[in-house]
Amino acid sequence: MITRRITSLHVTQSFIVMTYHDLQDKKWYTSKLSIEALEEKYRKITARPVYLSLKRFFIRLLNWEYWPFNVIYGPILFYWFWLSFKSRSIFFFNTASPLIKNGGFVTESKWLIYELMPRQYCPLTLLF
Repeated sequence: MITRRITSLHVTQSFIVMTYHDLQDKKWYTSKLSIEALEEKYRKITARPVYLSLKRFFIRLLNWEYWPFNVIYGPILFYWFWLSFKSRSIFFFNTASPLIKNGGFVTESKWLIYELMPRQYCPLTLLF
């Protein structure tokens, strides 16, 4: 693998200079931006209309991918505690894979799992 392009930034209090060097074509490109122009552009971006903020809010509200971790998995904890109480074991699901440490829930070793499998079903792997 060889380096084909190099990009660098030089930042001062009054401007930003970006230099792009294409090593294959042996060309240099330079772009200069003043800090004042950047601040003016940022001021325009932050002064968004209210409907854009509402649109962003409803997109985040209706798509669960944006929800916090606790909102999604919090209700599951109550069910987990209920099943743990019924089975008298916090890690009751370990019995699904009894030969794997912690049932494969946490701190499992892929290498040890492969050691449990017959050789014809194991993928070719290297351990470093």
